[in-house]
Amino acid sequence: ENVVLKNIGDFMGFSIPQIAGDLRLSGEDIVNLEGLEGISKVSGNVGIVETSLVDLVGLKGLVEVGGAFLVNNNQQLRSLDGLDTLYETDSLILAKNPALKFLDPLVETLEVAKSVHIYENGGISRNDSQTLFGIVEGAPAPIDDLKAALVTISEDM
Repeated sequence: ENVVLKNIGDFMGFSIPQIAGDLRLSGEDIVNLEGLEGISKVSGNVGIVETSLVDLVGLKGLVEVGGAFLVNNNQQLRSLDGLDTLYETDSLILAKNPALKFLDPLVETLEVAKSVHIYENGGISRNDSQTLFGIVEGAPAPIDDLKAALVTISEDM
């Protein structure tokens, strides 16, 4: 079953440890993720889109995402703090988050099965993204040598 949360009131009393479907968090009313700490697994995709979040601390219990993990168009997002325990996802997409400057803590523990796409995120440059080497399962070489279909990283214009 898919779960869509559009405002902070939707989080009250939320206590599902595993979501057998997608989790979508969207809406400018979402300023924090308090109440979602108990989610450990999402079998589908996770989308965090057009929120007012500055970090992802409320997802500190999330360990596994069966589909894509998408963080897109979050104007205030400065940090990926809260994803320290995220261990596995199928794909990682970080796009159009102008205040996002660092990829930590993702590079500490994350394994990505298929693809990584990072573009238009504040101060994250191609050089900064070299730290992603190793998170793509079976990655044979540093990012510059990987095929574009596997890893897409572009600097902000």
